[in-house]
Amino acid sequence: MNSSLLFYLLFITFINNFFLLPFVLIGSLFTKKIITLYTNINYICISGLLKYYYNISVYIENIKIAYELCNAPESIKLVYQQDSKQIENDTSIIILNHLTQFDFVTLTLFSSFSKNILFPNTRGIIYYFAYIYLPGIGILSYLNKGVMISFNKIKNFLNLEKCKINKNDLIYLYPEGNVYCTKMKNSVDKYCDDNNIERMKNCLYPRSGALDILHKNNNIKNIYSVCMQYDNIKPCGKYHTLSNTKLPNKVYFKFNKHELNGENINKKTVDIFREFDNELDKNIDESKYLLIGKSYIELFCMIFFALLFITACYCIINYNYVLLYYVIGTILYYVYTFIVIYTK
Repeated sequence: MNSSLLFYLLFITFINNFFLLPFVLIGSLFTKKIITLYTNINYICISGLLKYYYNISVYIENIKIAYELCNAPESIKLVYQQDSKQIENDTSIIILNHLTQFDFVTLTLFSSFSKNILFPNTRGIIYYFAYIYLPGIGILSYLNKGVMISFNKIKNFLNLEKCKINKNDLIYLYPEGNVYCTKMKNSVDKYCDDNNIERMKNCLYPRSGALDILHKNNNIKNIYSVCMQYDNIKPCGKYHTLSNTKLPNKVYFKFNKHELNGENINKKTVDIFREFDNELDKNIDESKYLLIGKSYIELFCMIFFALLFITACYCIINYNYVLLYYVIGTILYYVYTFIVIYTK
């Protein structure tokens, strides 16, 4: 199931990102925008694959906020009367509900609609499994200074302490901490019962540790909330992955912006997830959403990555030093990753 997407994420991103890594690193010595540009091309290419190959339709509610979040071109900002300095000067984070293991893949679907290939540098707080099983994605996370989360809580807190949200930077995270499923729901419900907290029906009660640390060190001003829904996947006991779940035909994003104004970030997050919980309990009203079409930028990025993959494979087959580079690079990548995961 979803074999083409798995092949792309596991193999093609690995080949392409390793091939271009030296050029991206050299370019980053002159401008940091090269990393943002290359990362965004990766995301837009995934978005194109989902739209063109899997024919997934994307619906967005509150498009004005989505444009602001993606730092849309000046002409669009003028239409919506956006203050172009606001998103550059205010420290913001994105929080989302977590229905499936592949939410981070479908999240790329709103990356190209703004027609701005240099939209803010988006970094994730990502579980260490992604670095091990998806080295192509892992490389992007390392380049973007994403935050790795592992089984070592002390190290997780140290990594979060080091995380600085720079100008024109956005961090996305899933405060639920895990995918909604029976095992996690029972565990979180027990925590709520033990602490006399009202349970949630369609979400896991959000955790506060990561938000506390990020807010303390970065003085977060805005929270952008994104309630994600699918036409064929609802909150239930199943742990949804790419290997056991069919991709949706439709993906729905409901955007909202919340200014903290001195409020407690944990209380605000709980309030947001109460809203998510109610939203997920309703039938989806498509009249409130705007259908986002396919984009020429997605086609451009897909063609670029296809040609890059063909070039990389040709070089691997015909030049021994390129093959040696991949062998040594792969070994170094995994040695470094395991050092990061398992050392204190």
